[in-house]
Amino acid sequence: MSSTLLFKCPIIIVMIQFTYIHRGGSDSVATSDEKLQGANLVYQDVTDADGLKACLDKIRPDVVISCLASRSGTKSDSFRIDYQATLNGLEAAKSAGSSQFILLSAFCVRKPLLQFQLAKLKFEDALVNSGLTYSIVRPTAFFKSVSGQLELLQKGWPFVMFGDGTMCK
Repeated sequence: MSSTLLFKCPIIIVMIQFTYIHRGGSDSVATSDEKLQGANLVYQDVTDADGLKACLDKIRPDVVISCLASRSGTKSDSFRIDYQATLNGLEAAKSAGSSQFILLSAFCVRKPLLQFQLAKLKFEDALVNSGLTYSIVRPTAFFKSVSGQLELLQKGWPFVMFGDGTMCK
Protein backbone atom coordinates (compact mmCIF):
# COMPACT_ATOMS: atom_id res chain seq x y z
CA MET A 1 0.00 0.00 0.00
CA SER A 2 1.30 3.39 -0.94
CA SER A 3 0.51 6.68 0.72
CA THR A 4 1.81 10.11 -0.04
CA LEU A 5 3.81 12.31 2.28
CA LEU A 6 3.05 15.99 2.08
CA PHE A 7 5.27 18.25 4.09
CA LYS A 8 4.77 21.96 4.51
CA CYS A 9 7.47 24.53 4.95
CA PRO A 10 6.20 27.99 5.88
CA ILE A 11 4.48 28.46 2.51
CA ILE A 12 5.34 25.43 0.37
CA ILE A 13 3.76 22.00 0.01
CA VAL A 14 5.87 19.22 -1.50
CA MET A 15 4.04 16.15 -2.79
CA ILE A 16 6.12 12.99 -2.82
CA GLN A 17 5.09 9.39 -3.20
CA PHE A 18 5.99 7.59 0.01
CA THR A 19 6.04 3.81 -0.06
CA TYR A 20 7.43 1.87 2.86
CA ILE A 21 9.07 -1.31 1.65
CA HIS A 22 11.28 -3.04 4.16
CA ARG A 23 14.53 -4.15 2.51
CA GLY A 24 16.66 -4.81 5.53
CA GLY A 25 17.78 -1.25 6.17
CA SER A 26 14.93 0.77 4.67
CA ASP A 27 13.57 3.67 6.62
CA SER A 28 10.27 3.39 8.39
CA VAL A 29 7.73 6.22 8.51
CA ALA A 30 8.99 7.06 12.02
CA THR A 31 12.62 7.26 10.83
CA SER A 32 11.59 9.46 7.90
CA ASP A 33 9.66 11.71 10.29
CA GLU A 34 12.80 12.03 12.43
CA LYS A 35 14.84 13.07 9.39
CA LEU A 36 12.32 15.79 8.60
CA GLN A 37 12.19 17.25 12.10
CA GLY A 38 10.90 20.79 12.10
CA ALA A 39 8.65 20.26 9.07
CA ASN A 40 4.91 19.99 9.53
CA LEU A 41 4.14 16.55 8.08
CA VAL A 42 0.77 15.69 6.58
CA TYR A 43 0.00 12.34 4.97
CA GLN A 44 -2.65 12.35 2.25
CA ASP A 45 -3.57 9.97 -0.57
CA VAL A 46 -3.06 12.02 -3.75
CA THR A 47 -5.29 9.66 -5.72
CA ASP A 48 -8.19 10.90 -3.54
CA ALA A 49 -8.99 14.21 -5.27
CA ASP A 50 -11.54 15.35 -2.66
CA GLY A 51 -9.28 14.46 0.26
CA LEU A 52 -6.32 16.24 -1.31
CA LYS A 53 -8.43 19.32 -2.04
CA ALA A 54 -9.66 19.42 1.58
CA CYS A 55 -6.08 19.00 2.82
CA LEU A 56 -4.68 21.85 0.71
CA ASP A 57 -7.71 24.08 1.37
CA LYS A 58 -6.89 23.77 5.07
CA ILE A 59 -3.15 24.45 4.65
CA ARG A 60 -3.49 27.08 1.86
CA PRO A 61 0.06 26.81 0.46
CA ASP A 62 1.50 29.54 -1.74
CA VAL A 63 3.47 27.03 -3.80
CA VAL A 64 2.97 23.34 -4.55
CA ILE A 65 5.91 21.24 -5.75
CA SER A 66 5.07 17.86 -7.24
CA CYS A 67 7.68 15.12 -7.14
CA LEU A 68 5.15 12.36 -7.84
CA ALA A 69 6.21 9.44 -10.04
CA SER A 70 4.66 6.10 -10.86
CA ARG A 71 6.45 3.08 -9.49
CA SER A 72 5.95 0.47 -12.19
CA GLY A 73 5.79 2.49 -15.41
CA THR A 74 2.76 0.51 -16.58
CA LYS A 75 0.05 2.41 -18.43
CA SER A 76 -2.47 2.22 -15.58
CA ASP A 77 0.06 3.19 -12.89
CA SER A 78 1.57 5.95 -15.02
CA PHE A 79 -1.74 7.59 -15.79
CA ARG A 80 -3.00 7.08 -12.21
CA ILE A 81 0.04 8.82 -10.65
CA ASP A 82 2.03 10.78 -13.27
CA TYR A 83 -1.13 12.25 -14.76
CA GLN A 84 -4.25 11.95 -12.59
CA ALA A 85 -2.77 12.24 -9.08
CA THR A 86 -0.59 15.14 -10.20
CA LEU A 87 -3.66 16.74 -11.80
CA ASN A 88 -5.46 16.25 -8.47
CA GLY A 89 -2.62 18.21 -6.86
CA LEU A 90 -2.90 20.97 -9.45
CA GLU A 91 -6.66 21.28 -9.00
CA ALA A 92 -6.26 21.26 -5.21
CA ALA A 93 -3.55 23.95 -5.48
CA LYS A 94 -5.85 26.15 -7.58
CA SER A 95 -8.73 25.62 -5.13
CA ALA A 96 -6.48 26.54 -2.19
CA GLY A 97 -5.37 29.77 -3.88
CA SER A 98 -1.78 28.67 -4.53
CA SER A 99 0.09 31.02 -6.83
CA GLN A 100 2.62 28.60 -8.30
CA PHE A 101 2.97 24.92 -9.17
CA ILE A 102 6.39 23.36 -9.73
CA LEU A 103 6.59 19.99 -11.46
CA LEU A 104 9.50 17.59 -11.30
CA SER A 105 9.12 15.86 -14.67
CA ALA A 106 11.76 13.96 -16.66
CA PHE A 107 14.11 14.95 -19.48
CA CYS A 108 13.14 11.89 -21.50
CA VAL A 109 9.60 13.20 -22.12
CA ARG A 110 11.03 15.24 -25.00
CA LYS A 111 10.89 12.11 -27.18
CA PRO A 112 8.25 9.94 -25.48
CA LEU A 113 8.29 6.19 -25.98
CA LEU A 114 7.05 4.91 -22.62
CA GLN A 115 3.71 5.20 -20.84
CA PHE A 116 5.04 7.29 -17.94
CA GLN A 117 6.50 9.77 -20.46
CA LEU A 118 3.14 10.12 -22.20
CA ALA A 119 1.38 10.59 -18.84
CA LYS A 120 3.89 13.25 -17.73
CA LEU A 121 3.48 15.11 -21.05
CA LYS A 122 -0.29 15.02 -20.74
CA PHE A 123 -0.01 16.57 -17.27
CA GLU A 124 2.54 19.16 -18.47
CA ASP A 125 -0.03 20.30 -21.04
CA ALA A 126 -2.67 20.63 -18.31
CA LEU A 127 -0.22 22.61 -16.18
CA VAL A 128 0.74 24.98 -19.01
CA ASN A 129 -2.97 25.67 -19.60
CA SER A 130 -3.91 25.90 -15.89
CA GLY A 131 -3.58 29.66 -15.48
CA LEU A 132 -1.13 29.24 -12.57
CA THR A 133 2.45 30.40 -12.63
CA TYR A 134 4.41 27.20 -13.19
CA SER A 135 7.86 25.72 -13.56
CA ILE A 136 8.65 22.37 -15.14
CA VAL A 137 11.97 20.84 -14.11
CA ARG A 138 13.22 18.00 -16.32
CA PRO A 139 16.26 16.39 -14.73
CA THR A 140 18.26 14.07 -16.96
CA ALA A 141 18.36 11.07 -14.60
CA PHE A 142 16.85 9.79 -11.39
CA PHE A 143 19.66 8.26 -9.42
CA LYS A 144 17.47 5.65 -7.75
CA SER A 145 16.84 4.21 -11.23
CA VAL A 146 20.54 4.25 -12.02
CA SER A 147 21.50 2.71 -8.67
CA GLY A 148 18.83 0.03 -9.14
CA GLN A 149 20.37 -0.86 -12.49
CA LEU A 150 23.85 -0.95 -10.95
CA GLU A 151 22.69 -3.57 -8.44
CA LEU A 152 21.28 -5.69 -11.29
CA LEU A 153 24.47 -5.26 -13.37
CA GLN A 154 26.54 -6.47 -10.44
CA LYS A 155 24.34 -9.59 -10.37
CA GLY A 156 25.01 -10.19 -14.08
CA TRP A 157 21.74 -8.85 -15.48
CA PRO A 158 21.75 -6.90 -18.77
CA PHE A 159 21.79 -3.09 -18.80
CA VAL A 160 18.39 -1.61 -19.71
CA MET A 161 18.62 1.04 -22.40
CA PHE A 162 15.94 2.39 -24.71
CA GLY A 163 16.88 3.34 -28.25
CA ASP A 164 20.37 3.54 -29.65
CA GLY A 165 21.78 6.14 -27.26
CA THR A 166 21.05 9.10 -29.52
CA MET A 167 17.61 9.90 -28.07
CA CYS A 168 18.87 12.76 -25.89
CA LYS A 169 20.81 14.54 -28.64
